[in-house]
Amino acid sequence: MGDTERRILSKVKWGHNFKSYEEIRKTFDSPDDAFGFRHYDVSSNPHKYPAPRTMFDLLIQIIHSVSSSKIIDFACGTGLSGVIYVDLGFRVDGIDISEEMLKKAREKGYQKTWQKNLVIDDIDGITGYKMAICLGALGEYIPPEIVIPKMVATLEQTALLCFTSEEEHTDIAAVEKQLREFGFRVAHKSIKPGYIDEELGEDHFYVVATRSRLPKE
Repeated sequence: MGDTERRILSKVKWGHNFKSYEEIRKTFDSPDDAFGFRHYDVSSNPHKYPAPRTMFDLLIQIIHSVSSSKIIDFACGTGLSGVIYVDLGFRVDGIDISEEMLKKAREKGYQKTWQKNLVIDDIDGITGYKMAICLGALGEYIPPEIVIPKMVATLEQTALLCFTSEEEHTDIAAVEKQLREFGFRVAHKSIKPGYIDEELGEDHFYVVATRSRLPKE
């Protein structure tokens, strides 16, 4: 991790929900926690967690550009964000901090998976994707400025990059600048509910960015 990442990470404010990344992993690995791998799909049903369907509806007009190609799902959890693409015949791989969550994703049809902490771990060698998605994870505990370069690193020249990020904890102007530096154009940006829940209810930025060629050196 470089100095820039350390500086960004130093701004993370651990709240009442989590106090460390290890605590996040243990929560997701727990068979008893409401947001553990065994109960996550019920706790995050579409009525409470609309992000996967909302993002798909945003992509429906341009999804043909990644037809028959690979998709990588960052912070994929149990696969709620990517299963709709699996059902449409796309190959979907995933990265998550919890191996128990990844097992559930593989049961939904995810192929290759990697257990990694998106903030701290490198993702060297994970490449060749036409689309990268990251829904419901970026914001307070997972700074988008750290994860977006890692998402970009997995993508081919012509690609889609799609994510949500908590409005309250996202400097969207800085994120858009970062995307432009990587040669991406923001095709869609809006603010919509990320979670509809008394405890988790919050608005998220929904961003779809496209790239048709690599930026010049």
